[in-house]
Amino acid sequence: MSNEPVVGNSEVKTLEERVRELERMLGRKTLEAEISREDFQSPDNKTDIAATLVAQGGSR
Repeated sequence: MSNEPVVGNSEVKTLEERVRELERMLGRKTLEAEISREDFQSPDNKTDIAATLVAQGGSR
């Protein structure tokens, strides 16, 4: 027998749901970062981005 604690099925399901939620959040943040990176790399958008940042008080 193992010395590891036994975890109930409900706790396993709860933890699996949390992992899925965190993976979705990570995916969204990754996509946002890609979009932001593309925006900053495009010369046409740099002035638009600067104006948006100034209008938002310096935070995006």
